Amino acid sequence: MVSMMLTTENEREQQILSMAFRQRGVEIMLFRPDYKNYIKMLQFLPDILIVEFPKLHTDQSHFVKLLRQHKKTKKVPVIAYGDKADASIRSGIMKRGVSEYLERPLKFSILVNLIESKLRLVNKSLQDTDIQEGNENTMDDTSALRSTETLPTKKIQIMVEHVSGLLAFPFTVAKVLKLADDPKAGAADLGKVINSDPVISANILKVSNSVFFASSNRKISSIKDAIVRIGFRETRRIVMGMAVMDLVGKDNRNYGFDRIDFWYHSLAAAIFAEYFAKRMGGVSTEDAFLAGLLHDLGMLIMDEFFSDIFAEVLEKTAENGGLYITSETAMLGINHNDVVKELFAKWKMPDQITEAIVEQYGFCSFSGKLDTQGKKLAVCVGAGNILAKLIHLGNEADHFIRPIPDWVFKAAKMQTGITDDFLETVYRDIKLFRQFLKLEEREFLRAGEGIEDAEQKTVGIVNAAKSLLIPPKLFLRKEGMNIELIKTPGEANEHDGKLDFILVWANEQTTAEGVDHYTGIIKKGHDGGNSGAKPQFAPVLVCVNSKSSLPKNEAMKDVSFTDRSCDLRHLEQIILEVLMGKTVEFVPYDSEETASVTDEAETGEETGAVESGAQTETS
Repeated sequence: MVSMMLTTENEREQQILSMAFRQRGVEIMLFRPDYKNYIKMLQFLPDILIVEFPKLHTDQSHFVKLLRQHKKTKKVPVIAYGDKADASIRSGIMKRGVSEYLERPLKFSILVNLIESKLRLVNKSLQDTDIQEGNENTMDDTSALRSTETLPTKKIQIMVEHVSGLLAFPFTVAKVLKLADDPKAGAADLGKVINSDPVISANILKVSNSVFFASSNRKISSIKDAIVRIGFRETRRIVMGMAVMDLVGKDNRNYGFDRIDFWYHSLAAAIFAEYFAKRMGGVSTEDAFLAGLLHDLGMLIMDEFFSDIFAEVLEKTAENGGLYITSETAMLGINHNDVVKELFAKWKMPDQITEAIVEQYGFCSFSGKLDTQGKKLAVCVGAGNILAKLIHLGNEADHFIRPIPDWVFKAAKMQTGITDDFLETVYRDIKLFRQFLKLEEREFLRAGEGIEDAEQKTVGIVNAAKSLLIPPKLFLRKEGMNIELIKTPGEANEHDGKLDFILVWANEQTTAEGVDHYTGIIKKGHDGGNSGAKPQFAPVLVCVNSKSSLPKNEAMKDVSFTDRSCDLRHLEQIILEVLMGKTVEFVPYDSEETASVTDEAETGEETGAVESGAQTETS
């Protein structure tokens, strides 16, 4: 299907163009040229962008300029149109990154031919699109799910009955979990489980004879020998991955939600969760891996069985730049985890895995009180989910992250945070599983996918909060940006002429004076006024929470601010603005639920299960 995003201030033109292209089977999404819709653009990645340029087109020009600085959108064709303009105005519009400019009166045949020429460059055509009949849930209860008059319990019942009637959880996974809990179980027992599933049995034999495990020319022909070659623990992980990913098909149902990306993200979260569980102790690594793999299964269920509703929530999430589950709850009064909880009960899923998935978004508020297996798993899964987002390993229905509090790393005996060696292990495992689970290769396994020319830029990081993990640091490293740590105010001037901008990771105790030390660092490429010209200083971006007084300080008027909890695409956009010389005002994330969790996470209080006195050097 061909997808198109359209913006115009002329309501009649909007109606005519929308109707004409929808009749040709094109997926149309309307938008305004503002920050919220920039994030929506990154979620839905249209094939074509049509933008009306009115006489005053500052917003439209800036919007296109932002798109051209992002790797994901820099090649999206932008067809602009408007009133007849002189050569200088047209030239200015084209310099912003517009592909073509059409003058009114707009001729639809010319527009279609122009679009066709752009689509041919990516092997697409309007002729290939099918007229969509709409996504039907094959159930008469869709209106009841949307209705505010339907009780939440009734909505959950409707959804669970529909899903459970069409989907059964793989019995193989349940058997593997049972073996993991049995200390006497060995390769022979696992072999019996695998042999009972012909598809998985055949795949395990292929895996054992692949280049990853074949250390000799001897071909493996029995499951028992395959388990010995692959390894007992590794075989269990592969079997669970194969079984879970076959629950529903991998073909996309909704514009803006890629199922292959979703499984990459889920797999990365599972690997992170397993690692945290192993370091934390007292919790099953198999449970952690499976809980990580299933942590957002509810989103996939919504996409598969309630596609129209899922599309609405997905669009609202992209507009808000928050958590998918927050938008979902606001729209329906329930969320996908409410459905998963009841569905897992029907499937006899272990209670601790269900608890981990349901509680994953609130793990920061545990403050170290990990008094159940489910809570320990929720910490592993919640942290794994955030880390998978931070290093671009796949995508799910939102890109929202919050800081992982220090007590989580201390509980997992990770006093140095996330190390390079650990990340290499994650990348290696992802590559391994990609082969076995038949996931098509994606570029994000290594390269960043956001800020254009990131590898040519250098950011100075100031850890004013003394946190074990600075999320933007991990995020920008994956983008390819060069990182320089500024450890003390006294060494700030040592970075003169080396930095494109400075990011200060702050907390409530960080003062204006503490930030001011870093506002006088000479920007990269400038000589500090030695030639007689006015010196240019590297712009400063401060990450704070809503309780900080810094954004309200008059002395900080030339400093940019962003919330420590944010949509990563919003963070990308803010960094682009800062790099272009614009000062960004602080806009706190406005979800009360998320804010309360984040505030508790940042208090620094440690209790019970957490050892105190750990080092505070960041990775």
